Amino acid sequence: MLDRAKDMVDHDVFLQLLELDEEGETEFLEGIATDWFEDAQKTLTGMDKLLKDKNLDEFSKRAHYLKGSSAQLGMKKLSATCAKLQHYGEQWDDEKDESRKTNLSEDEALALIPPMFKRAKKEYKAAEAWLRRYLKPHDDGSGSPSNSDGEAEEPKTPKADLPEVEPLAKKGDAPSPTKSTEKK
Repeated sequence: MLDRAKDMVDHDVFLQLLELDEEGETEFLEGIATDWFEDAQKTLTGMDKLLKDKNLDEFSKRAHYLKGSSAQLGMKKLSATCAKLQHYGEQWDDEKDESRKTNLSEDEALALIPPMFKRAKKEYKAAEAWLRRYLKPHDDGSGSPSNSDGEAEEPKTPKADLPEVEPLAKKGDAPSPTKSTEKK
């Protein structure tokens, strides 16, 4: 799970969001995530219709919106895929040469969008599942998580995938004595 999370999540952004919550709480993150789940699902549904209608301009705008909202939550893989969809909707690509744009015809763009859009939907589902697991570890109903053998185990959340972060020091606070910067 660590490798998948590294590819999917911008840990610096995600950790900054975690720092906005009280120690041990996820209320702020839960609110943002819930809003993102709803917005992303509506946006993807709208993009489906726009693609069927061949409305590339509006499709591009929705891809841009989803790119930004995903990036704000740290979902970097989905954000990158949405950037590609935005470009295709604007009828250009930089796949062959990142230093310059290649103009695409409407037909070329419409041929490139469906597989990339399918990928975006899959990445959204993976990001949503990751966030939901993070916010509420799986419980088998017994009150304690268990593995496939039915043995109790520690709850597994993506928090284990994130590096530990010291809370931000408040103005006027002395440096923490627990962390030494001296080399031994």
